[in-house]
Amino acid sequence: MAIPDPAATKRRLKMKSAITVLLIIAATLILGGCVVLNLARFGAAPDAQQQKAYSGSANYNAGKQAFHNQVTTPVLKEGVSTWSVMWGNLTSSADNLAPQGAIPVNKVDFKSLPREENLIVRLGHSGFYLQLNGQRILVDPVFSDYASPFSFMVKAFKGTTIFTVDDLPEIDVLLISHDHYDHLDYNTAVALKNKVKKVFVPLGIGAHFAHWNYTAEQLHEAD
Repeated sequence: MAIPDPAATKRRLKMKSAITVLLIIAATLILGGCVVLNLARFGAAPDAQQQKAYSGSANYNAGKQAFHNQVTTPVLKEGVSTWSVMWGNLTSSADNLAPQGAIPVNKVDFKSLPREENLIVRLGHSGFYLQLNGQRILVDPVFSDYASPFSFMVKAFKGTTIFTVDDLPEIDVLLISHDHYDHLDYNTAVALKNKVKKVFVPLGIGAHFAHWNYTAEQLHEAD
């Protein structure tokens, strides 16, 4: 009868332990990823019925189940590659990429503005408050201190987040151009729900707002 090699047995036990640890780590990462991606802040994807309705749009590719530009629109300018952009971002100087101090901002008292007055107020980045023909319109508002799903990422420049949803009067129209985090902010959208009469969004974005408990009467998807 062969006598087991203690050294070989020890190696097998170490290998088994290492594999077990790796499997536990992988399972934890997968489970954690599933939990994170199901957080309300990530919104929701259109369901099968909505996707079927989109298939009649010239802007929708049913085969790829995705929207596309009808006119060829290069992502990068001629002569520039994705790799060159990445390399430039890694090697370029970080100087002068952010303001040295707080951005000067005038805080507007929105509720005191005469409703009949046509005007526009920039809220920062791509956000705007408009009054047109008696209608109060809000475009791509982000009233958070960050433009990402998590507060430690993509922080706003100092002094640029002086407005809150409470500063606003009742809004007739909320207009969202697309669902990047710097244009559609979960916390802002949830806070606005009871202050907004109608929401106009591109096809596919309504699912986010429905997931955030906006009513069908509020939501209007446009092609």
